Amino acid sequence: MGGGYPKRSDYEVIKKKAQDVFYDPAVATKEIVDEVYETVNNRNKLIKTLAIAKSAIRHNMAKDLPNMKTPTCIIWGVKMIA
Repeated sequence: MGGGYPKRSDYEVIKKKAQDVFYDPAVATKEIVDEVYETVNNRNKLIKTLAIAKSAIRHNMAKDLPNMKTPTCIIWGVKMIA
């Protein structure tokens, strides 16, 4: 079975999780990992981040996206495909 929750105080665990977010793990620079580490170990920031994540899960807007008429630019990844 699962081993429980990852340890927030373990920098290497946080580093690995941050690297897993990106296709190229090198994008997770020390600066990014440090910021994530600080956030998950700051109780107030962690609670706010979890609240936002839970809200996003509850209100999945996938069905709404085709009906939105507001011009939007989403940048994701290293290369831009036109």
